Amino acid sequence: MSFENKNNRLDTWNIKKKNIDKKVNINYKKDGNVKFRIRPWSMWWYEVGENIGSETGCHFSKEKLTTQRPCIVISTNNFNHATYNKKVIVMPLTSKKENKKTKHFQYELKAQNYIGYFDINSKLKYVGLEKDSLVICNDIKTIDTKRLIEPIYKVLENSDIKSIKKFISKYLGI
Repeated sequence: MSFENKNNRLDTWNIKKKNIDKKVNINYKKDGNVKFRIRPWSMWWYEVGENIGSETGCHFSKEKLTTQRPCIVISTNNFNHATYNKKVIVMPLTSKKENKKTKHFQYELKAQNYIGYFDINSKLKYVGLEKDSLVICNDIKTIDTKRLIEPIYKVLENSDIKSIKKFISKYLGI
């Protein structure tokens, strides 16, 4: 199947999205009890899928469609608990370099600061950030935790959180 054709990509994504919808949320046990709380400012891989227009979506080449992308959960514990931790607010990441048009909406995270490890307390394996990446601060979205695949890093460094908050404030004009 050629992924150059947007209709083919949308059809492929629709099939995958149906399977995601059948999943149990990553932070829940099969019996419906919470396994763990998703922390604000944690980094995750998630299923972004094919989006419309200029929204941040999947990557494709002639032979492969990649529907996964890293993101940062920016929702607070209050939001996460109020929605029974089945929704989170995220900002996607990209490894593409910034350009003049997007520079003032993107913040760079250095992969060397986010190396993978195993957390004994939560029993979660954090895979780490593979490449230096840009946080796309002007693409904030709410997603169901069924879209979350695996954790990348527990909580960002305070200096990065502070800088990202400035970018969000600038973007939202608050």
